[in-house]
Amino acid sequence: MSTDHLHFIWSLPPDDSNYSQRVSRFKVLFTRSLRGKRSFSVDVSPSRRKHRESNVWQRRFWEHTIRDDHDLHRHLDYIHYNPVKHGLVSCPHFWKYSSFHKWVERGKYRPDWGCCCGRNLPQVLDFSDLEDFAGE
Repeated sequence: MSTDHLHFIWSLPPDDSNYSQRVSRFKVLFTRSLRGKRSFSVDVSPSRRKHRESNVWQRRFWEHTIRDDHDLHRHLDYIHYNPVKHGLVSCPHFWKYSSFHKWVERGKYRPDWGCCCGRNLPQVLDFSDLEDFAGE
């Protein structure tokens, strides 16, 4: 099983909204952690080599500033349902890398949210209102 993208929500300090610098640093540190491992490809295009880039990350990213509580909850729902949307798991609770489990512990989600286990009917959640923000 592999994934080809990730989503995250960060709280930045009040005086710092430099998403680009933070995402860039995240990519650099993650890529450095792969060096010397089989999962890291050394076969990169001449353009990427010229710019000292690996082929681990795409060059762009999509940012969105959360406007209010409703916007936050819609994006959390989108992120937590994303592994289901992409066929990686059948239910959000099966994706072990998700913050969904912490949100359940905090009482913000029911454990069976978006779930089709047991007697729950399969769910297809609609996030068409967020597609422009997610870059997928």
